Amino acid sequence: MPLPLETAVYLVPLKSLIKLEIGGRIASSSKDVLLPMNEIVLPWLSDRFFLPFSHFVFSFGDVLIAEGAFWLLFKSAQPAKAFKEESHA
Repeated sequence: MPLPLETAVYLVPLKSLIKLEIGGRIASSSKDVLLPMNEIVLPWLSDRFFLPFSHFVFSFGDVLIAEGAFWLLFKSAQPAKAFKEESHA
């Protein structure tokens, strides 16, 4: 997942950020690749949002997935509606 430099500033300590290579992973076990915003092909799907009180970044796609999961759980918890056949007399 692309991680813009602008977001990495809030996530990675500056001392570590200076050592990172553009286009490389943040850590060996990380899925995030450090890229400038203008080099990201689909920037709206990159991890560009963060919560100021934690070291957690997320994308718009993550929000859509969470919303869909919440909707699915909400709908599956509701009782099923009875199916009523209409007579065509």
